[in-house]
Parts: sequence; C-alpha cells; structure tokens
Amino acid sequence: MKGEITISSFKKNTVIHITEDQTIIELSYLLQKYDCEVFIRNESGNQIHEVNPKSVLGLATLQLRNGVEATVRAEGKDAEEAVLEVIRFFGGE
Repeated sequence: MKGEITISSFKKNTVIHITEDQTIIELSYLLQKYDCEVFIRNESGNQIHEVNPKSVLGLATLQLRNGVEATVRAEGKDAEEAVLEVIRFFGGE
C-alpha cells in the first residue's frame, strides 16, 4: 500500500562500559535524531529499570554501572540503527 509505514523492532544485549570522558547525557543527545522509541532495560538485584534514554531524567534513574549487562530495544522505522548507536556508545561492537 502506498504511503504505508512499516514499524519494526530490534533489541540487543550489551555490557556497559562508559569511559571517564563520557557523560550519559551525551547518549540522550545522540538519540534525538532517531524517530523510533528507544529503551534501556537494566536488572539489578530484585529491581528492573527500563527507561527511554532520550530522556535525561530517565537516564539519571537507570543507575548503570560498568560491567553490567543491559538490554537495548527500540520500536520504529529506524530501530536497528538506534540500538546499534546505543551499543557503540557503551563500548560495544
């Protein structure tokens, strides 16, 4: 059908590795160019946190630490590109 938008989803796990010269706020700025909805899920002990990294406030509550595995997922037309951007930011492939 002409003009139809295909919605896709993509997710991948990554191990967090943030260097001293990176700030988590940079990730929020990097993701603003994507149309899709992006989420980072972090399981810590009995708690599960899932936030939209486009939100600086959301990132602040995620409590990511180096060495922790997190799941990055996105839904929308550019989902795969956004997830891979997050993974690169965290030092992944």
